[in-house]
Amino acid sequence: MKKLYFLFIILISTASFGQELLLNGGFESWDDATTPTSWTKAENTDQESTEFHMGTFAAKHTGGTSDISQTVTGVVPGKSYTVTIWYKVDAGFGDGTDARIWSLWKNGSTTVYHTPNTTDDPLRSYDGYLDNNGNVWTEHKITVTAPADVDGFYFEVRAYTGAVVYWDDFSFFEEATVSPSLNITTPSEGDVLTSGDVDVELSVLNFSVTNDGSGDGHIHYNIDGGSDVMKFDTTPINITGLSPGEHTVDVRLVDNSHTDLTPSISASVTFNVVVVQSLPVSEDFAYSDGSLTDNPSWFGFSGASGDLIISSGQALVQHGTSSEDASLLFTPVSGNIYYALDFTVVDPGGPIPGTDNEYFAMFKDGGFGYSARLDIVPPATTGDFSVGIASDESTADAVWATDLSYGVKYRVTVKFDQDTNLAELWIDAVLETDTSILAEDREDPGNSVQAFALRQSDSDLNEGILVDNLRIATTFAATTLSIGRTEIEGFAIYPNPVSNGEFSIRTNGGVSKSVQIFDMLGKQVYSKEVQANENVRISNLNTGIYILKVQEEGRLATRKLVVQ
Repeated sequence: MKKLYFLFIILISTASFGQELLLNGGFESWDDATTPTSWTKAENTDQESTEFHMGTFAAKHTGGTSDISQTVTGVVPGKSYTVTIWYKVDAGFGDGTDARIWSLWKNGSTTVYHTPNTTDDPLRSYDGYLDNNGNVWTEHKITVTAPADVDGFYFEVRAYTGAVVYWDDFSFFEEATVSPSLNITTPSEGDVLTSGDVDVELSVLNFSVTNDGSGDGHIHYNIDGGSDVMKFDTTPINITGLSPGEHTVDVRLVDNSHTDLTPSISASVTFNVVVVQSLPVSEDFAYSDGSLTDNPSWFGFSGASGDLIISSGQALVQHGTSSEDASLLFTPVSGNIYYALDFTVVDPGGPIPGTDNEYFAMFKDGGFGYSARLDIVPPATTGDFSVGIASDESTADAVWATDLSYGVKYRVTVKFDQDTNLAELWIDAVLETDTSILAEDREDPGNSVQAFALRQSDSDLNEGILVDNLRIATTFAATTLSIGRTEIEGFAIYPNPVSNGEFSIRTNGGVSKSVQIFDMLGKQVYSKEVQANENVRISNLNTGIYILKVQEEGRLATRKLVVQ
């Protein structure tokens, strides 16, 4: 009996300690001089017996975006794992972008991204490289908690062109203590949602959530930094009526006295609620000066938020330090789709140089697939610049034959055939049969378009481009300013903002007109045939921003309406 009891103690003690899950992490075993045992991928790798951290061997890794990787199975959600690597970057090749860890979670054969392509992901840092650290052996160690939806781990390191990196003593160590974990599984970070009604789904592990004090505690959450709300179960958080724009939900675990755990266990997600418009789309940029993406029809999908701006009723696309890219969503259609816009290139002090090709407008799909890209390109002879079009490349496939001038407003029309993936361009055209240029046929079939986007980047001359009178439609004719935009003569509304529940519409025609008002989610909230000199009464509308559409004798006027 004593012997059995002693054996039982040994088993418990062993189980209480963590365990190493990575095989041959010290590179001591090799199948041959270029294949370390148990590593499923080892590109440009050689057995190294001179430069090593511990033991007898290390791995010498020659760059060229080459990988060393191994898949670890048996990962348990909620458990903590410590990832360790030792590395030495050869200073003779090092430039600060030579090596990095590029690991991620797995669910069977499926890759699981929790913070993809962001610098705050310690396992797969999009912009963060390992410090060269003076050509000495250096340890890189992080401890992470396995999310609820994973059962494996893909351990990978990379070396890039021009670098030689030595690796040794890799470890993926399962820690003994199982800590509480909290994750937001839906929506994902950066999601673009087309409704203000959102279900925030949670995953809570190793923590009992109850409302009677019998468990470990409960959940506190807030929306956009507002007051905390208590939640006593792990069902989705139902949020309704969010306005268009960016929103953040913060969630954390607390004990039964409403005190945060130590260390804090929390999760956060930021997403965008956007307006999806039906074609045709008419955008006159009739907004106050400031950020374009402060207005609900637009949202930023890349770059520094807020630096794509409105200037005197036009969007200002800047090539320089500004980086925000913004898009306007619409309901996808099949076949041909067109965008047209007025643009003026601000004089940057000299002609666009020969190496300067910068696209600033395009169609896009639901991700980062761009089509029908409109470029500012160098002039052919003595002009200031020209424009080019690409079906889906980042530089122009075809260039307009006539040079253009700074400070002059031009109207460009772009067609994209979604079936053949071909883009076509016109300048100051009245009819679709006017002169055009055709980009190259790159891929069939084409991308599925569901947004128009403006892009800012860095260029040689850092020119600015003023954009106005954007039209998106399924026919060439519907993008011309003579259709859908011809102003009602003498059109004016006042007061705007509306503060007393009514406003007036004045036109030169002095006849009845159709008035419609839409909220920023596209829902019609007012519709009436208004007689000449009759005030529009909207005392039932809540404070906020609306879109006013007025039709009179076949002409249309659209304005932003502010209700205070």
